[in-house]
Amino acid sequence: MGDRLAPDPPSGASSSSSSTITEPHLLFVALADSYLSTAHSTGIKESFDSDLYQTLVTAAIRCLEAALYEFKLQPKFEAALRLRYASVLEEETENVTDAEQILHKGILIAGKNNFQDLKFAMQHLLVRIMFRMKPKAAFILLGQQINETEVLSIAYWTYSFRFLLASLRTQRTDEQEDNAAVSSLRSAADLARRREDHHVYALANLMEASILLGQGIAGVDGAKKALTKSQSVPLQDVPQLTFLFQMLDIMSATVQGAMTEMDSKMKILQENLDGNVPWKLWPADGTFVVPVKPLYERGKPEELRFRWLPKADLWALVWFLSGSIRTHSNGFDKKAEACLLRGQEMIDGLLTGNADPGLYSVASAASRVTWRKLLKLSLTLQLVYCYACRSAWDEAISTLRQAETQFGNISDESEQRFIKPWLTFTTAVVRHGTGNLTRALSSYQTLLTDRTSELGILAALNSALILSGPKTRNPNRAQDLVDGVADYASNHRNPLIQGAYNVVKSTLQKKGENLNTLRSLLSTANRIFRQSGVHHMLTITLALVCGRVFNPDAHHHANMSRATLDCALKSGDRLWQATTRNMLADALVRANRESEAKTFRAASEQDRKFVEQYLNLGTNL
Repeated sequence: MGDRLAPDPPSGASSSSSSTITEPHLLFVALADSYLSTAHSTGIKESFDSDLYQTLVTAAIRCLEAALYEFKLQPKFEAALRLRYASVLEEETENVTDAEQILHKGILIAGKNNFQDLKFAMQHLLVRIMFRMKPKAAFILLGQQINETEVLSIAYWTYSFRFLLASLRTQRTDEQEDNAAVSSLRSAADLARRREDHHVYALANLMEASILLGQGIAGVDGAKKALTKSQSVPLQDVPQLTFLFQMLDIMSATVQGAMTEMDSKMKILQENLDGNVPWKLWPADGTFVVPVKPLYERGKPEELRFRWLPKADLWALVWFLSGSIRTHSNGFDKKAEACLLRGQEMIDGLLTGNADPGLYSVASAASRVTWRKLLKLSLTLQLVYCYACRSAWDEAISTLRQAETQFGNISDESEQRFIKPWLTFTTAVVRHGTGNLTRALSSYQTLLTDRTSELGILAALNSALILSGPKTRNPNRAQDLVDGVADYASNHRNPLIQGAYNVVKSTLQKKGENLNTLRSLLSTANRIFRQSGVHHMLTITLALVCGRVFNPDAHHHANMSRATLDCALKSGDRLWQATTRNMLADALVRANRESEAKTFRAASEQDRKFVEQYLNLGTNL
């Protein structure tokens, strides 16, 4: 969730600078640092001047080049300078060949003089450089470094390389391999447990949970185990880890559809955010440190440095989570909309750069901007569902158009591939809700390649509803689709998926047949949606009970229909309000209460006219 945690290697040795610098090579290094600092102060701002930035970076590179090649340097300083020079080339240019050559010579110097930290820091950077063009060779080198540090029992660097392996293996490239990432993190956690590096242990488990939750329901058990392990460590002195744990815990409940649990955990997170968080100590660029015990009892304490979320990004992400878990009740209270709009407002400020005081290179700024654009798109897509919940289809269509534009503004193709299915499904839902059933069905069909995923299951169920309807009349194809996901949906770990499957399966049954099966399906769905408070799906379930399960007691039937209408009013869905008002009118007539029936029939007619208007909105969608 959010930016994936990425380890930063230490520089090994920093350049010397003071108010008076007498040695010329130190002067060049200080000038380079000054040029880079000035360039990075504009890297993410709306007023960014690319020409000025490039001029400053070029000047910094020339200074480092001069310091390295124009003076005779002490071996340790030369190794540190090579690390610095190569890191600038790696971050600011495409000149990876020169960076590799500079590092190779630096590694030889460090190895010859037994500068262990400098050698491993350069190896760390070399792996990251090689990963760009030669990923397989990078992983071979990385494996060698892990083995070497484990043999030498240098825990700090073993952690660094194992976290790097996990980070590289979870990037959206051809080399993505979640199992390898998880294995590396578990090895790091095992070492941390033995050495009592408690915060490293917690972080390794939290990163494992993050990866496993990305796999959906299939990874939720492993994620919960990892979260339980991390919970054994007090995290108050590293608030980033505290918030990461709480957000992952909320996501774990979300994947399982545990609505009540999600709500209570979100309240705890918001209370902690509003509490005594030392925000002034929260770095502007989102970095934080994790302590590592020194190799020797009286050794100097060490710290692993990671990049995560700046304060404002964290808040925007929390607003997104808060809005997402409240979407099901938005038709009743509109609280989800308020949360999501607040998150959008914060992201808009961050995208201008004016609300972000951090220092960024162009590359790191681009990465941060891409993440923010993804979060903004996620907020926008979730808003579409909020508007759909309360039948505000004009707003839903307008917001969907915004989402399409935002999707086009994301230049990273791997990120586009990641979020495209969600955009496609949302588009299908809006088309479905506004009457463009042909194009809605076409969009759903593109998502049926993986019918084991939650999105694939929902696409199949929605397709079945369209195919079984009066405009399409293809019940056999609808039944095939439902049967195709039955093994995954009927006993899904997320009860909301199971409930939705039961509802759709019930609609496909012919009236009067398999009544016991129908009652069982609807009884389970009723329990699921009542416990979760999802009024929209509960309304549909109760309407099916009223319409399909015959009740000889007319007054009881009328009372049941009234309860269904009350549920529809809470859902905010005008289509189901029209339907249930009409159902209640029929039930009242059957109970000889014609005068009451007229009132509800007239109200149903008003709702029907509103529904007819928005059912024409999807014509051009």
